[in-house]
Amino acid sequence: MNTRRAMSTALALVASGVLLTGCGSDPDQPTDTAATSSSSSSTSSTSSSATTPADPNAARAIQAVKGLEATSDKLYTTPSMSNGEFGAYATGDVFKQRSYSLSQARSAGEEWEGKTKVEVLTVTERSDTRQMVVACLDLTRVSATDSSGQPMDLGKRYRQEYTVDKSDGPGQDGKWRVSAEKATTEC
Repeated sequence: MNTRRAMSTALALVASGVLLTGCGSDPDQPTDTAATSSSSSSTSSTSSSATTPADPNAARAIQAVKGLEATSDKLYTTPSMSNGEFGAYATGDVFKQRSYSLSQARSAGEEWEGKTKVEVLTVTERSDTRQMVVACLDLTRVSATDSSGQPMDLGKRYRQEYTVDKSDGPGQDGKWRVSAEKATTEC
């Protein structure tokens, strides 16, 4: 497998190729709420160096992002798990793209191991049902090989922007899920 394919796969894992809508500055939207930083460690699939903000909606949005990345790690490293697991933390195009990328990696015979570290940088409230989460995803503990056993270059750290929406309204479950994501730069 060539480096271009490996990077494409890594970015699919990180960004899922979905464009983020509404991430530009909008004067009609509330201002940023920065998550405070402190060093912490975790035994879960993802960890964060940001504490949970006081705003419960921001905290739920962060948990959705962490849950999505932890689920992604589990699905890539455990081929027997169903891609339907993404549904607990992703919806719409993010669910579809992550499922597709996972299926492509599995059918190509890629083997993944390790865990992504999630460092939340900021949380911006857009409404009572929408939050914007910016995080740095550290892939230095993640490795992958192609079907011939050759290592894939995954890069190191990516700045990821997530739109996290609460399913609100009649017949909805009220859970927060990632609805859009975009890898912007290295961090």
